[in-house]
Amino acid sequence: MDALRRREFTSYAMATALLGVVGRSGLAHADVLKQARIVLGFPAGSNGDALCRLFADKIKGRYAENVIVENKAGAAGRIGVDAVKAAPADGATLLFTPTSVLTLYPHIYKTLNYDPFNDFVPLSRAATVTFALAIGPKAPADIKTLPQFVEWCRANPSLANFGSPGAGSSPHFLGATFAKAANISLNHVAYRGTSAAVMDLIGGQIPAVVVSPGNVTQYAKSGQVRILAVTSPARWELLPDIPTMAELGYPKATYLEQFAFFMKRGADAEVIDHAASAIRAAAAMPDVIKTLAEVDMKVEASASAVLTQSLRAEYDHWRDIVKSVGFTPQD
Repeated sequence: MDALRRREFTSYAMATALLGVVGRSGLAHADVLKQARIVLGFPAGSNGDALCRLFADKIKGRYAENVIVENKAGAAGRIGVDAVKAAPADGATLLFTPTSVLTLYPHIYKTLNYDPFNDFVPLSRAATVTFALAIGPKAPADIKTLPQFVEWCRANPSLANFGSPGAGSSPHFLGATFAKAANISLNHVAYRGTSAAVMDLIGGQIPAVVVSPGNVTQYAKSGQVRILAVTSPARWELLPDIPTMAELGYPKATYLEQFAFFMKRGADAEVIDHAASAIRAAAAMPDVIKTLAEVDMKVEASASAVLTQSLRAEYDHWRDIVKSVGFTPQD
């Protein structure tokens, strides 16, 4: 995280020069908004927050003269989504969020204040990240592979548990899906955020976690943590030596989290196109790609139609997963 935050902002002159190379489209320069805000439903200091601020800086001067980030944390990201729904549909407020907030939550909460498909217009994906199953010192040191961890779990059901950033999170369901497919008892321990889960992993309080790899790779390099598998469909190019859940025999535990931009539905088509263009231009910048690679995230912009299609597929994916693990919807 420190590396990301140190590198996330280049000089404004470089940003505008690169944007000039990419070229402008959509609104004329005179029509650039005076100010825009990007709402994120998670606290400052997270990888998602740094990613959001990086993009905010890169679209400044292209989409709006000034772009600020507002952290409206709470309710696992839902407060931020609600805030954008309540804002005017004038293009001055964007939503930045992991897409599971829109595609998973309808299956785990009895009531949502927003309709993910009717209240918002997908603008562009910004980045994708895989999740990783990692083990720490509470698991025996001779466990080096996922099959070995499965055998240990079967032999030690009272010790077999895994941590995630919270109940109802995508890592929670990925861990539960893996456990069901492996036919092991792997108890879920819900934490209030990723950092707390990783600290307990390193401290030997829990044997395993399912988190984004950027949170554990530094500890893997020092030998404190062993990353056994990732959830990406193919090997994650930033971690090429780590096998996927699918190739190890657990294809249902496959998922890539998307971080994406949205706008409240009702804005003018020209404004929507201009925002999407600015985001995709920012994603093409070499320093953005390099910065995200340092925390094991992959820049991956998309057309609005492509993002819409992937959201529908995600929605169906999570519906089936939630049913299969027997999760009871929450209030």
